[in-house]
Amino acid sequence: MAVIATNEWLEAEIADPVKMCQRAMPDVSDSEDFYHYLKQFGIYQSENKAKETFEKLQKQNVWEKVDKYYQLYRKKWQGPKVDIYIFPLNEANSFFKHGLKGRAGISMPHKIFLFLTEALDEKYWESLFIHEYHHAARMIRNNKSTEDYTLLDSLVFEGLAEQTALLYCGEEYSMSWQKKFTERELRYYWQRYYKPNLTLKKKDRMHDDLLFGRKRIPQMMGYAQGVNLVNGYLDNNKLTVTESLRISSDQLLIENSFIDGKEFK
Repeated sequence: MAVIATNEWLEAEIADPVKMCQRAMPDVSDSEDFYHYLKQFGIYQSENKAKETFEKLQKQNVWEKVDKYYQLYRKKWQGPKVDIYIFPLNEANSFFKHGLKGRAGISMPHKIFLFLTEALDEKYWESLFIHEYHHAARMIRNNKSTEDYTLLDSLVFEGLAEQTALLYCGEEYSMSWQKKFTERELRYYWQRYYKPNLTLKKKDRMHDDLLFGRKRIPQMMGYAQGVNLVNGYLDNNKLTVTESLRISSDQLLIENSFIDGKEFK
């Protein structure tokens, strides 16, 4: 397992992203449905723009560089083997291009998908890789079925992954979602929406509404809550990266300065 040569796939069949998904996930019964799922997370849609982005990624040797990140952090964390699939990002989407700083991804046990554009600073790629590899490693270490994940699990996943990327790459390359909201806003939404729904299962539609910020919830509020939960735990506790890969989500609620702080009615 390592970085898969999706550059060769793209060279031959960039016009058929569904075929790319079929090759990456041959066990999925409906590859077109899986492609539509990946579109939510940033995989390319326009063939012409994707060709342009692909050429730039090739010139920057992104496949070789991501493989170096993989070898480095797998050794540092004694991490698991995973397959890594790199595809062009959907740059027509303003949130992916600007809100996420031109990089996006999604992780599964033993598989990571990275959606990238050319980088003026390759540290942005490294930061995304750390975030997604942390997800994959934590999934494998926890050995929990995806259907059994709760909202608390998801918040902790995002908070720990972002904290790890911050540790290695610095704040400039971090998304810092929590800084987009005031402390009062964060505490209000925690008390009103998140705290009562921590046991909500991933299959419940409200789970993603809260995680990504939809309907009455500001965009990416769930990620901000996850970062605050982790920071609140770290105020009173020490946690190494390797420990963060296996610590239970419930443990982060103990001696947590964010949770124990002032509540807003």
